[in-house]
Amino acid sequence: MKLRGRYLRHGKTDISDIKKRLLTLPAAAWVKNTYRQDTFLVHKETTSIIGIFCKPCLPLSILRYEEYEEYNNLFSPLIQAITDAVPGTVCRAMFAKVPPRAVVVEHTDEAEIFAVTHRVHIPIISNPKTIFSVNGYPVEMPEGEIIEINNLLPHKVENWSRQGDRIHFICDLYDP
Repeated sequence: MKLRGRYLRHGKTDISDIKKRLLTLPAAAWVKNTYRQDTFLVHKETTSIIGIFCKPCLPLSILRYEEYEEYNNLFSPLIQAITDAVPGTVCRAMFAKVPPRAVVVEHTDEAEIFAVTHRVHIPIISNPKTIFSVNGYPVEMPEGEIIEINNLLPHKVENWSRQGDRIHFICDLYDP
């Protein structure tokens, strides 16, 4: 959804228990569903745990994956924190991991659905060598902060760390 600027901060939420749990997940959890990586080339270097996903066109069609139930204790508190701050119906909810030395190349989310959804990130695990940029400018993204980005502008992620993953919870809210 078009914001007046590049991003909007909506407060902070406690992610400490979620962070601990994510760090214990087996590698297989991150590659169980590769839809996002297989469909969107800009995400080919990432892995994800997708709980809720919608088709990129209207009318709205929301799919709930088995991972949503399996990891409900991770999804639910973050969705609650976001929906307390941002209007709309959750139509996408996922954990996205960018491994060390990986890049999500600059892109603009152009599908029809993005004109009527809010894109919200909650950084769960980050490091100082990760750069998230919107419209050519870096956006500071501290762990636990609820940040809505303007994904209709060019944006990218660069994780220049040699060891640390970058994991964000990403949630889209349909708000026609």
